[in-house]
Amino acid sequence: MMKRLAIMALLLQLPALAARAETKAGSCQLKEDEGFGKDVFRVQVGEAIRGTCGFYIQEFFKKKIINANIQIANASAKAMHCQYYAAFFDKAGTLIGCAGQGTFGGKGLAAGASTQLGSCLIPLPIGLHEAAVQYKIAFYESDQEIGKGASAARAPTAFRRKWTDATGSHSVEAELLDATGESVRLKKEDGQIVSVPLDKLSAADRRYVRYKELLHMPVPGAMGETDEGSCQLKEGDAFGKDAFTVQVGQKIKGTCKLYTMDFMGRKIINAGVAIVNTCDKAMHCQYYAAFFDKDGTLIGCAGQGTFGGKGLASGESTQLYCFIPLPAGVHEQAVQYKIAFYESDKEIGKAELEEGSRRHEKVSRAPQHDNPGPQDAQGPASQAAQERHPTGRQTRWFSIGPARKELGEVAKSRGHGLRSSQNHLAANYERILANSQPGSTVVLLFALDRADQNIPQEYQDLLPMPWAQIEAALKKGETVERAGKARGREIVLLAAPTEEKLQDLIHATTLLPP
Repeated sequence: MMKRLAIMALLLQLPALAARAETKAGSCQLKEDEGFGKDVFRVQVGEAIRGTCGFYIQEFFKKKIINANIQIANASAKAMHCQYYAAFFDKAGTLIGCAGQGTFGGKGLAAGASTQLGSCLIPLPIGLHEAAVQYKIAFYESDQEIGKGASAARAPTAFRRKWTDATGSHSVEAELLDATGESVRLKKEDGQIVSVPLDKLSAADRRYVRYKELLHMPVPGAMGETDEGSCQLKEGDAFGKDAFTVQVGQKIKGTCKLYTMDFMGRKIINAGVAIVNTCDKAMHCQYYAAFFDKDGTLIGCAGQGTFGGKGLASGESTQLYCFIPLPAGVHEQAVQYKIAFYESDKEIGKAELEEGSRRHEKVSRAPQHDNPGPQDAQGPASQAAQERHPTGRQTRWFSIGPARKELGEVAKSRGHGLRSSQNHLAANYERILANSQPGSTVVLLFALDRADQNIPQEYQDLLPMPWAQIEAALKKGETVERAGKARGREIVLLAAPTEEKLQDLIHATTLLPP
């Protein structure tokens, strides 16, 4: 069943935004698949940007997830932007998990171009995937970035936060104006604007700047709880003033502060949660939040979890950022919320649970307003940067192809090393397979405007999909993101029509491990 949001009339009063909203909801039966088979549950959305959602269960980097990615194509004559959200529920309507993603970059999706929004991956405890029997989708499309336009014309709320350098010895209160791949521009309280290289900031600040890269795939624990109710979201700031507050968790205590704000020129719902591990051992958690209008129609959703295989250390606290961009006027329609929160001392996507250790129960909690909590607490170091081999050495990625600098930046920001080769020569494939261990991550990078973009025949079994399909997609202007396994290695394929687009894809994808 498809229903247009009631806010369409409101949106039509904003000709500068030219936004269109569409929702769909229904029953589903999710099955195990790798994305290419007959068992993928498909839903069509969109008008100017036409999307095909594919829902299925799969193993991703040894973790069990719901894959809710969407393939989009711009059928209009001009560049377009879109924002996509998908949420899943059990038979009682309780939220199980959700995800969202939009087109990236100010230029949007070019006329005639297509791509996959490949970050909609939903980690869940073993056994919950099959309980997802209902879905809701929200899809927004516009000729401007979703959340900009009319809302950006208003004076934005100053969003100042504490920024700390990499040594931890210097800090400043400042507003984030914009960010590039290498630096940020900050506006200090006295109005002075400064540019700071990303590598000079603390790990926590780098995670904040690159919030789109925060959707790594940590899998949560065995204990689960949900919360839902009515809400009234107000304009807030970095400190959660006027926030609608909800408490979750047992061993990992979470304070969800829900409010609207302007972030980097875009109007969003901030659904972040400040968490602290109150038990005597390391813990993992996964958090999901979804928002609905008065009729129960999905407006937007987000999810986030702890980073790295070690989880959140005993006594440590951090902030999970969950940002939901929406067209102007839609934020005020969010009057209902649903939250799912899972916690455990294990990464649940990797191992079966002991019988009786799994709980997914509905709890009744009284939401509070302006309840103080650890809103911006950060641990002593990035969780991802602490991920190491048992020997104490850094983990290392291996890659073949162009854009090595960009991949190296991403690897370094997550605490990994990178060993790479520029050209797709048989000798380079032989060298990487000889130097990597089973279970290692191998990233295959392709750009059609490079002369050597043709994998040797004897190594084409490493590709997660046939080369002919990859090449055909690139010639149509599409980007390709795929993950798979071959020769005992975890393979990530990233391909784009040009090296410039490949660089953007490397920073935007979430197929790379945390």
